[in-house]
Amino acid sequence: MASLTRPNSFLRKALVFQTFISCGVAIIFPYGTSVGDTKLTSERSPEINLDPPFPYYGGKHQTLQVYEDGFITLDDTQARSAYLFDQLEVEFPSIVPWLARMDAGLSQGEITYRLTTNTTVLNEISAYSAKFVEFINFVPVYAFIAIWYNVGTAYYDNSTNNKVNSFQVLMTSDGSKSLVLFDYIRVEWVFFGDISFYTDYDGIENFPQFAIKTEVL
Repeated sequence: MASLTRPNSFLRKALVFQTFISCGVAIIFPYGTSVGDTKLTSERSPEINLDPPFPYYGGKHQTLQVYEDGFITLDDTQARSAYLFDQLEVEFPSIVPWLARMDAGLSQGEITYRLTTNTTVLNEISAYSAKFVEFINFVPVYAFIAIWYNVGTAYYDNSTNNKVNSFQVLMTSDGSKSLVLFDYIRVEWVFFGDISFYTDYDGIENFPQFAIKTEVL
């Protein structure tokens, strides 16, 4: 499990969520249209209903939408953009595994998702979550799984640069607690402007430093 600690002065994109990030012990769920996934063919998916609602920081959310640009919104019907995260405050609930201007238009790239109550998947989640004290007796009733597979970025010219990333997000709940898992399968590109606005600090040399702690379970 990895945690990232930022100084209090760091305001940009300080989206707070409780999550577990796999490091060397990834639990990658089957994905793709062959297992029942829906392929994202536009900027965002239709609303997907969650029953029971998904508990998330004091609220219980009944719908979600998947966005091409690496984030998921909850109970939010407005069209959103990655550029909205440039603001000091993001006023809509969101889960953000990788915020960037994505390009899934590469020949091998795609974004797929599904909501499932498959017993095998739920049992695997229950067994995995028992590693964490807060989730020893966790019995999920559904799982939402989305993957950004071999996606490039709109910042690069894909005719000369074919670097791609692959990552999966799992959202699951038992009706009273929720669990989010991020799995990073392949990371070949990072666009610095997507994760920081160092110009606000008069240059990169004044940008707050990160303290990263990693624990492999």
